[in-house]
Parts: sequence; C-alpha cells; structure tokens
Amino acid sequence: MSGNGEIIYGCVAFRGKILSSHSSFPLGQLESQINTLVNTEKDNVDLMNKYDRYVLYLKSKDEVKVLIITDDQYPKNQFRITTEEIRKKFVERYSVTQMLNAYDNGMMEFNEELRQLIEKYNNPENYRFNQINKDIDDTQQQLNENIALLADRGMKLEDLDDQTVQLVENADNFKTQATKLKRAMWWKNIRLYLIGIAVLLIFVVIIVIIRSDFIEIFY
Repeated sequence: MSGNGEIIYGCVAFRGKILSSHSSFPLGQLESQINTLVNTEKDNVDLMNKYDRYVLYLKSKDEVKVLIITDDQYPKNQFRITTEEIRKKFVERYSVTQMLNAYDNGMMEFNEELRQLIEKYNNPENYRFNQINKDIDDTQQQLNENIALLADRGMKLEDLDDQTVQLVENADNFKTQATKLKRAMWWKNIRLYLIGIAVLLIFVVIIVIIRSDFIEIFY
C-alpha cells in the first residue's frame, strides 16, 4: 500500500453477513474491526473509526451495510460518495429476499463489480469529477422540484424570481468547479462543460417560457 489515499478493502453486508468483499492488502488485525462494524445493530447511520493508520467507514441503510477501509490520506469528503454508489449498485442487483437467503460470501459474483468501483474511486482524478457530477444531479433535482411547484401551485412571478436567483447561483458554483477541474482532467472536463451548458440552456428556456406566459397573462 502506497499510503497516498487508497481504498484497501471494501465489503457489502446484510444483517451481519458479509455477502461480497474485495481486498488489495492483508487485513491482519483489521478483521476484528471489520466484524465489529458489520455486526453493529445501528442502522441508517454513517460511522467512522480510526485504527492505527487506517480509517474504517461504514454506511448502513435499510440493514444493508457498506464498509470501506482506507489509509489516513484518503479524502474524507469521498467516503459518503464512494459507499453510496457501492450500495446503490448492490441493491439494484439483489433483492432483499436474495440477501436473506444468501450465505456468508454468497454473492461473490458482485466481487468484480466491487473491485471496479474501488479502483474507480482510487483514481485521484475522479475525486472532483464525482463531486461535480453530484452537483449536476442536485441542480437537476432542484430544477425538477421547481417545475413541479409551478405545475401544482401556480407559483407567483415574485417567487419564481427568487427561485431563479438560487438556480443561477447553483449554476455559477458548478461553472467555477468545472473551471478548476479543467487543469487536472481536460478531456473529462469537455463532457462536463457540455452538460453544464445543456442544464443552463434548459434553465433559460424554461424561465423565458414561464416569464412570457406571465407577461401575456398580466398584459
């Protein structure tokens, strides 16, 4: 292990049973720490423990637990992003019934996908890339919520202006992050810019259409 911000172990467990795992490093005494966290009765929580020069991060939701172990150089803001995607891929692939009926290490076919996810998040170039993707999703979600409010409640023009300001601020934050990312990952940034431009164009088109409708009503 190089100690430059790596995930050395990951597993997915259900009700205390480890169903899938991947390790790139001899675990040794870490195994007892893993068993303690996997068997915790706490659910719908995020837990972080420090052991020697390692960090153990557990995400538990609906009794599905995702645990990763990293060195102490791994970016703290990546723990939740990494475990959320691992959990999402796992529950998309397996039902609760399958998890209940599985034995320990009974879903080893997920090991390869788990390994690929760990390798993905071990790539330093992906750290900020993943964060920007998350910002895009958050902005898109807010846009959808605003459209739903307009359709359901007939939002007033003044309220729409306030929402528009917030959307523009979010778009500006995204643009700033995308500009910084350009120095480190030029080709990936091209894709991000295209997505950002598309989102902004959608904002502008929707706002222009809505404002035009309000103007026609008032005049």
